[in-house]
Amino acid sequence: MNRPGRVAAVALGALGFAASIAVGARAQRVPAGGRPPPAAIAAPATAAPLPMDVVGVMPTDRGNVVLLRVHGREVYLPIWIGDNEAIAIHNRLQNSQPPRPMTHDLLETMLRLLGARIVRVDVVALREEVFYGEVTLREPNGQEHRIDARSSDSIALALGARAPIFAAASVVGRAGIDRRTLETNGYQGTPIPPALRQSL
Repeated sequence: MNRPGRVAAVALGALGFAASIAVGARAQRVPAGGRPPPAAIAAPATAAPLPMDVVGVMPTDRGNVVLLRVHGREVYLPIWIGDNEAIAIHNRLQNSQPPRPMTHDLLETMLRLLGARIVRVDVVALREEVFYGEVTLREPNGQEHRIDARSSDSIALALGARAPIFAAASVVGRAGIDRRTLETNGYQGTPIPPALRQSL
């Protein structure tokens, strides 16, 4: 197998390993009783993906939520995430390095050594209360691969790679929240923490 082929095989295997360490490798499920909020915007499924910014991570009594914001707009997309992903995302937002490499750090090191890089990540769908994500990986020869990934892993990897994050307009249309609602009601009964509120 030539080097580009080896890069693709190892890189895809590495990302597959990361996906396999959690149940529901591509999905980020909304907890029981934690249905997505009413739609904030209406958007056809064919609309272009929306660029997103990461506001921060918010703990709730049902788990952790990463809060995304549509770039340049006051529309937010909350996504439930696990503890490990919450730590990884928070550390990357704070430019903080853990004492030992976490899974996302390991993947990034492997990709860097192989000459591959993450060029974008997407939250592509919300089906049956589950968010679905994809990572776009580019080999040294320019070939790109779109790889299934949980939304939380995708966001953590994007932050580490300084890659853009996008969300399907249909997902934001279904699960997005406007700023006034978020500031007034919080999310799923949990008020927005003061530190996070300042970043809205």
